[in-house]
Amino acid sequence: MLKKIFLLFILTLVISESLQAQVTFIVDLSPAAQTTEPLFLAHNFNRWQAGDTNYQFQNGILQCSLSRCNLEYKICGQSWDVAEANADGTGRRNRKGYYDDGDTLYLKVLAWEHHGDQPPKGVFPLHGSQALHYQGLKRKIWIYLPPDYQKSTKSYPVLYLHDGQNLFEGLEGSPDKWKIAGSLDSLKLDLIVVGINHGGTKRIEELSPFPQEKYGGGEGDVYLDYVVGTVKNWVDKHYRSKPDRAHTYIGGSSLGGLISMYALLKYPDTFGGALIFSPAYWFNPQVLEMARNFPPKKRTFVYQVVGDQEGTMPEEFMRDLRTSKSILNEHPQVWQHHSEIITGRKHNEAFWRREFPKALNWFKAQGLLKDRKK
Repeated sequence: MLKKIFLLFILTLVISESLQAQVTFIVDLSPAAQTTEPLFLAHNFNRWQAGDTNYQFQNGILQCSLSRCNLEYKICGQSWDVAEANADGTGRRNRKGYYDDGDTLYLKVLAWEHHGDQPPKGVFPLHGSQALHYQGLKRKIWIYLPPDYQKSTKSYPVLYLHDGQNLFEGLEGSPDKWKIAGSLDSLKLDLIVVGINHGGTKRIEELSPFPQEKYGGGEGDVYLDYVVGTVKNWVDKHYRSKPDRAHTYIGGSSLGGLISMYALLKYPDTFGGALIFSPAYWFNPQVLEMARNFPPKKRTFVYQVVGDQEGTMPEEFMRDLRTSKSILNEHPQVWQHHSEIITGRKHNEAFWRREFPKALNWFKAQGLLKDRKK
């Protein structure tokens, strides 16, 4: 028996090693892309973390060990304020690579993304001077107003979303967006949406309530206090919002999904529901234990989904979705939820873009959102 276990262990090591490759990346900057900014390789296996010193170029060269399978990557700076682009400055798609051990890849960077947000029609920046600063620093926040907002006297429910850079077309950040302005216009719902930009290299800290041994984090309480005490107060004061919990929702993807579930537990009198896409419950499993042991006392609505191809750890995402579904089912008098594993979906904006209108239609079916009257 011990011999079989030992052989299985050796086989596992061999397979694991065979899936890794030692690769050298050499970056070549065009004249238009010359910069003194430190450069890094961000990819799906380091969860697209900009400024990860494990993947920093030194004198234009990076040697590292990476998975051979399904690698997607992009060159960036210490934050996503510097991200490689097409020659015209528009965001380029992720690079994809298939290579063998010992390969050298030459990466030509034509340009960096042009700085300057160009939000779509109906989306506006919140201007609050220092009143909206986060820990003393300016934070970009975007608000979508329904097309009839200026002509009506109605008040509207509000949905607060994390990772604002990735929500609307025309904003700096990922070239692949949720495109929610178009979705909202098509859905014709009475709803205001507020998108809060993440803090770049501070994203993990902000969107995780507890420190994690490998990745750090743990400033989620401070960030949520800002969302509720600063951003929500500003929106309720300056826009025709419905400020009560029954009309206030929160949402996000990955760590944004994790912090959204935590928000329902930390602020049960503020948020009545959440859109939770590909939640990274693995990062802080304490959040699910809180949901089990300290559920809200009032009816709370949750739409949560994961794909069966979530990055490098799909089994963990599916396991945690099943666990969270079981926990929510333990308190049916409190939780009204839709929890689903979706075949063929990956950990990316394309998945979350597809789910966004479905989630809002689910909230509408629960009687929480209404169509705009013609």
